[in-house]
Amino acid sequence: MSEQLKQVESVKDDVILTAEEAPEQVDESLDLSKRKLFVPDEKPHENVAKCDETAQEESPETLAKAMSDYIRTASQCGKLVTHSTFSASPFNLPEDALDDACCEMKTNPDYGDIHTLAGKQTRYYYSSNVMTENYARMLMLVAEDDTCQLIAQVVRFESETYPRPYKLSMLTKMPYLLAKEQMDTALELMEKTPEYQDIGRVVASNDEPYLYSNRFMSYGRAKGLCEWIEVEQFENP
Repeated sequence: MSEQLKQVESVKDDVILTAEEAPEQVDESLDLSKRKLFVPDEKPHENVAKCDETAQEESPETLAKAMSDYIRTASQCGKLVTHSTFSASPFNLPEDALDDACCEMKTNPDYGDIHTLAGKQTRYYYSSNVMTENYARMLMLVAEDDTCQLIAQVVRFESETYPRPYKLSMLTKMPYLLAKEQMDTALELMEKTPEYQDIGRVVASNDEPYLYSNRFMSYGRAKGLCEWIEVEQFENP
């Protein structure tokens, strides 16, 4: 496996809560008796049939409660939960039971904090009690290795919300952890792609690069703000 692929897989591990991690990540303050299906025991692979049989016996209401608790725990850990997590070992929920439980979560106001994001690869779940939609979307793009869209969304959000340009080196930190080669390749591709033509670059006098979206700020404003952030605020405290 190449070093770049290893890094991608490592980053995905940082943003998705897998079945195997559940016992270590679970919040012990939760009622474990209500989420017994979703906290694997010490020997999960020896109990797959039992888990599957139990899941089929449970009502959509019980499954929805257990699933929502699991999703909330994942969000507390700063991670998303994929739809396939609940149909994979050791959970092994049948598809019809999973669909009924998802419908219950969608219609029952008790689960109003549970939200779904539709990715290109799968569906992702998070709880808005502890995670914003913007952050969840960032994690989804990291998980799907959609670097161009990730950069564009991060920069547009920063330019619109604060507004300010986005320091390029921040993309090397959590939760993105992009390598320089990844960023360079993505930015080169974005320059040639029509949907990313609003993303521009400015550089402060100390050679620190920033990105901005011209949908929300001009080149001059972005240039002035990055200069202030990097240099002027320290020269004129």
